[in-house]
Amino acid sequence: MRNPEFDEPVDAMIYMIAAGLGFAAIENIIVLFRTIDVGLDEAIKVWALRFIGSTLLHALASAIVGYFLAMSWFFQNHKKKLIVIGLALATVFHFTFNLLIATFSGEPGNSDPRGLIYSTMLLMFMAFLVSILFDKIKERHIKATASLASYKNKPINFVK
Repeated sequence: MRNPEFDEPVDAMIYMIAAGLGFAAIENIIVLFRTIDVGLDEAIKVWALRFIGSTLLHALASAIVGYFLAMSWFFQNHKKKLIVIGLALATVFHFTFNLLIATFSGEPGNSDPRGLIYSTMLLMFMAFLVSILFDKIKERHIKATASLASYKNKPINFVK
């Protein structure tokens, strides 16, 4: 956060998404090597779902953490609380996604499609939420910048 490139609150969301995508890539590579022995057909299904679902999951969860990190930019007194809230929300989101997948997965080749449907709905909802959060943090930054600029340009009246 002390890097000069980190000069706007929205940068927190962007950098966290990049970190989440990097983590998802590493996790997907590990899963790739662990599923080779289940058979090519089943492995391709797992890979396809992981490369789409897991990657989006980690990007969105990281964006939520980034949003609360960005909010701490404006509310310095609550910085630690905001970061903890962001981590907690991202964790709940990730846990819910994993729970949906685990609950509805059955034997290989015989899984319940509801897990895919519910997890997709969760990802779509979270993508919509993250989109709104991006807009909100940009709006807040623009208003804060405009307010600061108008305060700096206000003439000082020395006569009482």
